[in-house]
Amino acid sequence: MIGSFFNSNTRLFGRLLISGLLSLGILILIEIISFNHNVYFDLTPGKIHTFSEQTRQILKSLDKDIEFTGFYRIGERAEMRDFFERLCYYSPKLKYRLFDLDRNPGKAKLYGISNTQTVIECNGNRRVIGFPTEERVVNAILRLAQGVVKTVYFTTGHDENHEYSELKSGLETENWRFGDVQLLEYKDIPVDETVIVIARPQRDFLDDEILVIEKYLQRGGKVVILLEPFVTLPRIESFLKDHGVIAGNGIVVDQQSRLSGGDYLTPIISERFRCDLTQGLEPSSKFIFPTVRPLSVAQNEIPGITVQPFLRSSTNSWSKDDLEDVKKGNVDFKEGVDTPGPLNVAIWVRIKGEKEDTEGELICFADSDFIADTYYNLFSNKDLFLNTLGWLAKEKDLISIRSKKMEFPFHYLSLNQSRMLFWISIIGLPLMSLSGMVEIPRL
Repeated sequence: MIGSFFNSNTRLFGRLLISGLLSLGILILIEIISFNHNVYFDLTPGKIHTFSEQTRQILKSLDKDIEFTGFYRIGERAEMRDFFERLCYYSPKLKYRLFDLDRNPGKAKLYGISNTQTVIECNGNRRVIGFPTEERVVNAILRLAQGVVKTVYFTTGHDENHEYSELKSGLETENWRFGDVQLLEYKDIPVDETVIVIARPQRDFLDDEILVIEKYLQRGGKVVILLEPFVTLPRIESFLKDHGVIAGNGIVVDQQSRLSGGDYLTPIISERFRCDLTQGLEPSSKFIFPTVRPLSVAQNEIPGITVQPFLRSSTNSWSKDDLEDVKKGNVDFKEGVDTPGPLNVAIWVRIKGEKEDTEGELICFADSDFIADTYYNLFSNKDLFLNTLGWLAKEKDLISIRSKKMEFPFHYLSLNQSRMLFWISIIGLPLMSLSGMVEIPRL
């Protein structure tokens, strides 16, 4: 009996030992595979430890060697090393070295470094940034690798809206330069690496200014026009019509596709046509356009001009042309008077240039507030506009989703979602609780 007891215990111990060794071996194998193939999981709600598709595209397309020399203080090495490991995974052209500032004061002095900073070198050129972040590093790489800076010119002289501090910060991050331009004073705007933006003009352009824009487009220039409802601009509207775009006189109303508690004049735009301008956006991307006017495509074809709508309102929307009715809140749809949706709110026009190999491009948005500071970071507004500029400047690497910021994970509710939540939480759940208290008598 004692022998059989020891034998059973020995067998049990042997099984446990073998199982333990097998489990340990599997864990070691998984760790080796994970280490060799750089597998990791980002469980943060906003995926803030995952590089954006834009950054990955830029890194994979690098054709020049770039070296990072990072200087850190105590406690910063692990975070800096993890960042550069993830960065180098996407391109064999990237190399990095890390130095402790306190242990390598001589090395820091050679680079002129006295604090936590990173030196980025490419082809003998050098840039110094602070603690490495995705936006800082990508911005520096673009400046070093491309060697050029794209420029956005905002027109002035017509009471345009220039209160776009968030947009201008985003332009700086993506290696853009921006400035104001008076068209009559600077008639020969270079077409390479430039885009002209006409943002919510309140006064019409002069014929000579329209002529400057026409010639700029014929030379292969790129223009973005942002309009607003109930602002009459005869020359601008005639210019758009000559290029196949008809700017409606009304304002888009949508009582369904809007934020919960939001204004019916602030529709959420989720319907879009597939084209190069929207190819880098996520399929679920939405945009919020406060006070937007309708656009349409001219019926007659214009030689040398291709017109492509790429954003439109929902089928539940319509256009109101009577400003007084809108002011009084009389926005109900009137058959035979109002225009039913869906309605175009963004149109892309390609214009055959004066030379065989040149093509001008004109993009018209029926709203200007979607890039104002209040709305710039809502939904995918930022990506939409920066992608547009990137496409016009032929920066295909920038047609993508921008890096995410650490923020509280919240969700915007549409009107229908808000109603559903109300019925389920306020009505449905209490009824379910009460139903459990009802006693059904036996027959």
